[in-house]
Amino acid sequence: MKKTDLKPWLKQQWCIPAVSSAFVAAYDVEPIVQVGHFGAHDIRAWTVGTSSGYTFANTPLLPRIGLQFDVVSGDTGHGRGAFGTFNPFYFKAGYFNDASLIRPSNLIDIHPTLQLLHRDNVLMTLGSDVLWRYTTHDGVYGPPGNLALPAKGGSRSVATTAEISAQWQINRHVSWITSYVHFSREITCGRRRAGTSTMWVRGGFYLVSGKADLLRERSRQ
Repeated sequence: MKKTDLKPWLKQQWCIPAVSSAFVAAYDVEPIVQVGHFGAHDIRAWTVGTSSGYTFANTPLLPRIGLQFDVVSGDTGHGRGAFGTFNPFYFKAGYFNDASLIRPSNLIDIHPTLQLLHRDNVLMTLGSDVLWRYTTHDGVYGPPGNLALPAKGGSRSVATTAEISAQWQINRHVSWITSYVHFSREITCGRRRAGTSTMWVRGGFYLVSGKADLLRERSRQ
């Protein structure tokens, strides 16, 4: 069990992870509860993150199907009572995908993936993430904590993504990673609806400390 006391919010966080991994199957379940107070308000927030995968070991390219499912609480108190928005302190950049456009607060998401391993040193990943608000009484936030979509009104649907990435392990210390994310969402204005999308591409060399093992690393994803 991990416990952290973070001031000046007087917030405490408990996390009890359950992790299991094997060559063909792996899962990770992490429930977190945040309690404390901010000013005159109590804090009652929580999240549950899960990740699982299965590898077809006797198949060419060792295909691995994975599924991530997260529920992150939002505030339903209309400004009264306890704060319910989960605050992900020091969360990993690119939590949902490499585009890193939104923060894991007030969200529900389902994220299936397919991974293919070529010649033990090239890993290809394809996926799609569907995201909704946990509650429409709270907004959707950007990575720094800015309000990306306002609260009150509108659809619970946030966005749907299409993703593809490739990782080439050049040697034990250097790898090349490139990825593409298409982030699309629907905007409602009165009775009119319109679609908007964002395309994000990256690529670059990365230094790895110690010997890299793509097969082992992907079992942790």
